[in-house]
Amino acid sequence: MYWIMKTEKNRSVLKKKTIQEFMNSNEAYYVEKENHNRVDSVAREIMQIGVKQKDAWHLACALLADCDYFITTDDRLLKYQTSDLQIVMPVESIQRMEVADDV
Repeated sequence: MYWIMKTEKNRSVLKKKTIQEFMNSNEAYYVEKENHNRVDSVAREIMQIGVKQKDAWHLACALLADCDYFITTDDRLLKYQTSDLQIVMPVESIQRMEVADDV
């Protein structure tokens, strides 16, 4: 299962630390510079529905990395819908992980 988290604007030091610890203990995937044109193309499509450029790039990277989840507290991003990526709040992601562990 792949995750991408958007944290740079999170003002809470504790939340940033918790997210970083999660990322360090879980698998991560990075979209490399060689994929710039592909990321840009996907991001431009996402921007057509009103998502800002930086956010669209984050979503595009998550899509191209075949992430299952994109975790954010950004209301605009939570409204973006795609069948290829589940966009959830941190609390919801934890609840889903707990359910998955129970199965």
